Amino acid sequence: MNYVFISPVYPITCTLFCDRLNRMGANVLGIGDTPYHDLSELLKNALREYYYVSSLEDYDQVYRAVAYYIHKYGRIDWLESMNEYWLRTDAKLRTDFNIAVGTREDQIGTIVRKSEMKKGLWKRVSRQPASISFPTWIPPEILSLKSDIL
Repeated sequence: MNYVFISPVYPITCTLFCDRLNRMGANVLGIGDTPYHDLSELLKNALREYYYVSSLEDYDQVYRAVAYYIHKYGRIDWLESMNEYWLRTDAKLRTDFNIAVGTREDQIGTIVRKSEMKKGLWKRVSRQPASISFPTWIPPEILSLKSDIL
C-alpha cells in the first residue's frame, strides 16, 4: 500500500502514525516543508522517501511531489495529513490523482463549513428510527424522567 503523508513532522502523533504504518508494511511517502536533516530519526526510518517542498502552501509543489511518487512507486492508495489546515489540499490532491480513499474536492464543503455539517447531520438524523436509547448505567430515578424528555 502506498500511503502519502502530508506534513508528517507535526504534531508528533503524525510521526508515530507513520512509524506504525511502516511497521504494518505500508510504503509511507512523506511530503513536507521541514528540511530532511531536521526530521527525527524515528520519522526518517518510518518513511520510504521524503519529498521536501519549500512551502506546503504552494499547491504546484505538492502536486509535483505526488506526481513524482506515482511515477516512482505506482498508484497512491491513501493520502492524508491528519491536519485540519490541509483538508482542502488533501481533498484536491485526492481528486486530481483519483485516489479512492478519503474526501474528494466536491465533498469537502460538508467537512469545513458548519452550515453544511448541520445539513448533513439533519439528513442522517432524519433517517434514524425515532427512538432514543439510554445507557444501562443511568440510575432508575433518571430513567423514569425519559417519558418527560420524549
